[in-house]
Amino acid sequence: MQDDNVAIANVTEYLKCKMLSVMSNLNTDSDATAIISLSLVDADNLIMGILNPILSAVEKAVLAILLTMHKEDFSKYVYRSGTHSRKFQSESKKLQAH
Repeated sequence: MQDDNVAIANVTEYLKCKMLSVMSNLNTDSDATAIISLSLVDADNLIMGILNPILSAVEKAVLAILLTMHKEDFSKYVYRSGTHSRKFQSESKKLQAH
C-alpha cells in the first residue's frame, strides 16, 4: 500500500512540475492560470498527506534505534591499552549515565 501511495505522490509531483512548465510558457495572467495554480496547491497537500505518515513512521523507527543504542553497554568495545582506554571508559560511563 505504501508503494502505491508513493507512486501516486511521484506521479502527482511530476504532473505538478509539468503544469508549472506549461504555465511558464503561456506567460498569461488569465483565470485559467489562477485556477491551475490553486489546483497545484491541492497537489502539494495531497503529496504531503501521503508522505507525512511515512516520514513519521521513519522518524519513530530511527528514534527507537537511537534509544536502543543509547542503552547499550559500550564498555565491551573499549580499547584496553594505554591512556585511551581510560578516556573511552569514562566517556562510555557518561553515555550510560544519561
